Amino acid sequence: LGLQKVLIMEEPFHPPTTKKEIRAWFMFDWASSAYASVVIGGYLPLLLQTIALNKAGFPDNCDNISNNATLIAQFFPNSTETTIFYDRVRTGVSACVNECIEGYCEGLPSRPEECRLIDGMGSQKLYVTILGAKLDPTAYASIFISISVLFQAITYLSFGALGDFGVFRKKLFFITSLLGSLGCIACVAVTEDVWWLGGVLIVVTNVCYGMAFLLYNAWLPLLAENHPKVIAKVDANEKKTMIDYKLGQLSTHGYAVGYIGAVILIILTVPVSFFLDTLVAYRTNIAISGAWWLFFSLYTFLHLKPRPGPPLPSGTSYIGMSWRRSWKTLKHVKSLSVTFKFLVLWFFLSDGMFVIGSVGALFANTEVDWGCTPTAIGLAVLLLIVPIFGAIGNYFFHLMIKKYKISQKAVVVWSVSITLLLPIYGFIGFFVDTVGLHKGWELWMFGAIYGFTLGAFQSYARSLFSVLIPRGLEAQFFSFYEVTDKGSSWIGPLVVGVIQQSTGNIRYSFFYFFVVLLVCIILFSFLDIEQGKKEADLYRVKCEREAEEEIDMKANEAGEQPTSPNEDVDYTPLAISMDLV
Repeated sequence: LGLQKVLIMEEPFHPPTTKKEIRAWFMFDWASSAYASVVIGGYLPLLLQTIALNKAGFPDNCDNISNNATLIAQFFPNSTETTIFYDRVRTGVSACVNECIEGYCEGLPSRPEECRLIDGMGSQKLYVTILGAKLDPTAYASIFISISVLFQAITYLSFGALGDFGVFRKKLFFITSLLGSLGCIACVAVTEDVWWLGGVLIVVTNVCYGMAFLLYNAWLPLLAENHPKVIAKVDANEKKTMIDYKLGQLSTHGYAVGYIGAVILIILTVPVSFFLDTLVAYRTNIAISGAWWLFFSLYTFLHLKPRPGPPLPSGTSYIGMSWRRSWKTLKHVKSLSVTFKFLVLWFFLSDGMFVIGSVGALFANTEVDWGCTPTAIGLAVLLLIVPIFGAIGNYFFHLMIKKYKISQKAVVVWSVSITLLLPIYGFIGFFVDTVGLHKGWELWMFGAIYGFTLGAFQSYARSLFSVLIPRGLEAQFFSFYEVTDKGSSWIGPLVVGVIQQSTGNIRYSFFYFFVVLLVCIILFSFLDIEQGKKEADLYRVKCEREAEEEIDMKANEAGEQPTSPNEDVDYTPLAISMDLV
């Protein structure tokens, strides 16, 4: 309770928010979206998957490959290729793809599913060995994504107190951002000889990015509460309304700036996919993204005010404090029932939305017929489409809120509901080969819908959660938010990895997306956000009262004069709710 009093009663004075500081805060979204949209959401999983496929012998060591010159001359007399492969299953291929006659196809297999046994029928199992375990290359990439976000969750729980106490918030923000960006640049060293290094770097960079973004989020309520337009409001209700508006505005604009930055970066990386070999292009684009993150984040760290928290109580450590506070927060579930229902649902919702993007890139790399479009170019266009439509979706829902006064909660519900159409469409692919996410153009359509909903989903879920946080506990509760957001994202990739490892068909993972999103969004629609705001206000006052009582009790035990209550404070429920804003 004494620690809670430190948070609530000894909070340092924060100066008014300036336009330069807001720009600096936005700039980190611009900088770090390179990692979210281009690296972990695109090229890094593709690098892991592709280099693992090469290590597993694809396509050169497929059993159905033949160098028989007689067969080549018989079926393809005008061909300049020196190899053919036998695939009796392959049907409905697009123009510009290897020509096939009586099961014999020109060149080398272009997708893992074309790597078959010598009879051209059975699928050849491709795998890499790591720590004695044989993993499917796609499962390897998916499982290491899972490992990286599991370490994220542990990091959030262990170091969340650094965001609330002392002067280390901004320092840790800088260090984690720096290490994450340098880790991306180091991906140029990932080759077939050290293919496992990609798995190490995806863990390092994703943990650093997650921790940096946790600290970045902790500035949001502080910037909103200290905005000049909030300070200028005298009436308590008007002040609270303005805080809510600024939270939504800053969050929305931050994501929009991030998506615009990601679009510009992807445009800059597209030419790399045209002129370089696939693996070299993946490595180069990841390194470019790391340099982008490093360069533009410098503006953030130069102009974002530290806004420190109260000093860490003597005799405590940041790690111990983080875990104790997490445990104390969990024990107060009854006092903040709406907030914690939100977090539980967010745990699964964010995982379902995240894994669609991360696994979608792996799916597009190996399971889709891109026709005349080279795979690397098709994927570059897909990565470009997602943030473009993310910015459009974000702006569209912002206008809907402004014009029709729809709630932030409604935006989250609608965005997930629209996203549910994607796995439903993917189910069609089990029955026919012509539609149902078999062709490249379908993936571009998929990316447009996913991006349109993802931008609004992320932005308004974050601002919605911020109004459910007791003031003074921003970093602690955003730590939980990040645990349930990024921290839950190990589940989906792990499930997908297990599905791929056991069935060899990543399409079955669509059932996981569909069930998780459908169940959670139905439950989410019943959350009472207004009740959650009241609970957050009362929780803060409850902690203040308990802290006063503990101090008085210790003073009595020591024979000292107890502290007298603040006679100027009215503790009636109405006065409490008015005073706290």
